[in-house]
Amino acid sequence: MKKMFKYGLILIVVSLLILFGLGLSAQKAYANVETLTTSTYTPAKNSAITAADNSILSIRLSDSFILEEDIKKFVTSVNNARAMVNSAKAQYNAKDSDFIFLSKLLEAEKQAEKLLAIQASRNAIDKIANYPINSDQYKSAVKEARRLVDIAVKKYGATNFELCYRRILLEEAEYMIARGIATPVTGGSPVGVILGLMFFGAGIILYRKVS
Repeated sequence: MKKMFKYGLILIVVSLLILFGLGLSAQKAYANVETLTTSTYTPAKNSAITAADNSILSIRLSDSFILEEDIKKFVTSVNNARAMVNSAKAQYNAKDSDFIFLSKLLEAEKQAEKLLAIQASRNAIDKIANYPINSDQYKSAVKEARRLVDIAVKKYGATNFELCYRRILLEEAEYMIARGIATPVTGGSPVGVILGLMFFGAGIILYRKVS
């Protein structure tokens, strides 16, 4: 009788231990399921990531953006793609690794920086002609144009063709300031300007045909 009681007691203890172990296993399983659920991509998150990838994919990379309207379109497409990537990150905690074409976006952003620097240089050089020769405004405009051109050339490797040969006009203006010459901006070396514009025009025609 005592043995039966002893064995019964042991059986109860073992059963309780088994039940306790099963309870722990169930809690761990629930925790794993909960973790998996919180880290699983939701339809909204997937949609945001896909939309961003498609926006990046639609960006047209090219080494021949010359016209200001084309530069604006390119920069706008890059900014839109970046905004969609940032939105997916902010709203759904998306990571860089979630975006298939992120490397293309990074490349496009570098190109956009260069194009913006080039366009800023062009615009600055164009403003020079708005002021009287060798006036304080004229000299300030020439100085600012030189600063922007140096950034475009030295930092981004801009060429004379990409600057649409405006660099010739800038160098003329600098020469006139140094010599105190009061002549129109395009009057110093007309042959160089004309040749530059001819090459630029031919480049635009070729660019249009290729595009």
